[in-house]
Amino acid sequence: SQLNFCWTRTKQLGVSVQFWHGAQDTVHPLSDMTEFSQKITCKPPKVIAEMGHLTQGNPLRETFRKIAATYSK
Repeated sequence: SQLNFCWTRTKQLGVSVQFWHGAQDTVHPLSDMTEFSQKITCKPPKVIAEMGHLTQGNPLRETFRKIAATYSK
């Protein structure tokens, strides 16, 4: 949960952390997310062109399949 999570402790999880950002997100600017991602993960966020702030249904499922495929290689 983003509302109840201490992002500065993510390194203690012992796993690779990557932020993903929807290019069509009009709530969170990419510049803010890039700065945040660099601070937490030392990497820029992966930008997903077809996603916005709220993406539901089939577009969300397809995006999750692409993300899963990235990590299952």
